[in-house]
Amino acid sequence: MPGEIDAIRESCYYLMALIENSADCEEIGRAQLAFRRAVDQAMKAYKRGEIAVDIRTMPTVMHDFVMNDMPDPCSADRETLARFLTKIRLFLNTMDLLVRPSDVAESEARAVAKSSQWLPGLPKEGGWRLGEGSLASV
Repeated sequence: MPGEIDAIRESCYYLMALIENSADCEEIGRAQLAFRRAVDQAMKAYKRGEIAVDIRTMPTVMHDFVMNDMPDPCSADRETLARFLTKIRLFLNTMDLLVRPSDVAESEARAVAKSSQWLPGLPKEGGWRLGEGSLASV
């Protein structure tokens, strides 16, 4: 569902802004919890078939990253938080490239199938071969 995907994006941007602006650790912790919840809800939607991905292992990898690899904002130093910012930017980029609502994925699949249908003027069977400088039907 778009709602889960948007919730991840919004909570992630908010978390990044807090880290970049050196907010206090409690506020960052609340934002981190909201981000984790958003990812967890999206994982549930994925398991229900409401979210499609181009690489089937990505939801598990992304979920595991958010649930297990995020530093504690109250004990992490600035360098650790800076590295974490880089990782969550990559997380967002990956999500934008690979994750979308299932209905969007279905319409994309229909568009690809439609565009690969037979076109008038092309042979229905056989194929094309090169023949003395021009294409000739096989």
